[in-house]
Amino acid sequence: MTTKPENLDPIINRLERLRSRPIDLSSLQKRIEAEIPRPHRITFLQVLAMRSVRAVAAVLVLGVSILIITIASWSGPALASTDDLLQLHQNVVAQRMDMTNVTSMQAANAALAGKWPDAPMMPDMPEHKDMACCVHNIGKAKAACVLLAIDGIPVTLAAAESSEVRMPDTQILRQGNVTFHLSTVKDVSMVMTQRDGHWYCLMGQLPTTRLIEFWNALGK
Repeated sequence: MTTKPENLDPIINRLERLRSRPIDLSSLQKRIEAEIPRPHRITFLQVLAMRSVRAVAAVLVLGVSILIITIASWSGPALASTDDLLQLHQNVVAQRMDMTNVTSMQAANAALAGKWPDAPMMPDMPEHKDMACCVHNIGKAKAACVLLAIDGIPVTLAAAESSEVRMPDTQILRQGNVTFHLSTVKDVSMVMTQRDGHWYCLMGQLPTTRLIEFWNALGK
């Protein structure tokens, strides 16, 4: 049997007393917690304010976008849609506007210049009976219009500045150096082209081939 050295007794006794003594670590815990960064608490009012700011920002972005689109649409050329052109032709044939009766294209150009000093010149053509002219609008663009007859069928010849009218998406036919845009809406044929910086459209209840033939016969 072995015996422990007597000089270890004091150390053992001290360790036994330390083991039985409670240790207070609360102050150390508080110091450690104080050093740990805490997440910032956001109140309900702050959350509501943030949502309000985001909502206002979204409305402002939407408003600016609509404004940009509106300005762009008004600053660019007007679209000569086939529906608008059909309505224009019907109004001219029914003479729902302030029409002026003329007997020649020269007289029509003079009458149109009185209504609209910057009206595009209509191409020359032989004397024609039962002609009339007026100035109408295609969107925000002005158009000079002449009502005439081809083969006894009423036809509208409309003219505007090419920079103010945009062609609709229609069938394209090229004949030499001339490009025609063709469309038919409710049995009304439409033949559009450009000449000398002007936009022209012939409309009537005739085949497009007949309207193109008539246009090619017109003088410049």
